[in-house]
Amino acid sequence: MKLFKILLADTDSEYANMMRECFTKVGYSCTIVENGLEAIRLLKRESFSLCVLDVSLPDRDGFEVASYIGSVELNIPFIFCSTKNERKYRLHALRLGAEDYLIKPIDTEELLLKINNIRKRLYLREFEKKLISYSFGNFYFDFSGRYLTYINPENQEETQTIKLTTKEGELLRVFCEHKNAIVTREEILRTVWKNDDYFNARSMDVYITRLRRYLQLDGSVSLLNQHGIGFKLVVEKVVK
Repeated sequence: MKLFKILLADTDSEYANMMRECFTKVGYSCTIVENGLEAIRLLKRESFSLCVLDVSLPDRDGFEVASYIGSVELNIPFIFCSTKNERKYRLHALRLGAEDYLIKPIDTEELLLKINNIRKRLYLREFEKKLISYSFGNFYFDFSGRYLTYINPENQEETQTIKLTTKEGELLRVFCEHKNAIVTREEILRTVWKNDDYFNARSMDVYITRLRRYLQLDGSVSLLNQHGIGFKLVVEKVVK
């Protein structure tokens, strides 16, 4: 299993060093930053398994770092550890997709158990991805690599491959799992975006438009809007 790398963003250096020691004792790698801007810079350059964020960071606060993770589809889980105990902060963190919102002082045993659960889930997800692929119409979809390949039925050697984003891949997988059946908007939002609020719904519509553009390569495949309900991936024929 690859090294589990944690990015810890916190202004309290004594606390951060104590947490890093705690992480390294159980075999995790931990990088510490003291402001949100540096956290974002590191996320652009390096790959991390998990982010542990304080809310009160200079330059960019923890919520802005979490928003960046979501906006560029880094697909990195994150946990907040903060002294701010107000309900509004916890709710905002969860709306941004946080795995949890813990109040300082942190129970390190509890935090390590939560991280281990995340680690196991990520491992299982990566294992499942390696086994998942779909064929529909004249398309072959490699979910693990997020490659959508169109194979010309008139010339099997003529192909066109599109590299999908993380969200595009997850969205197409939902439709492949429910081929020729209606998938409700709420189900898509809960599965792919983990939240069915208004802004995620608008984002989903943008991604639906993108998938439709890719699928236009094959006239036997269409992504139909079921007005007021959801969407259906219709495949009229399957080419073996």
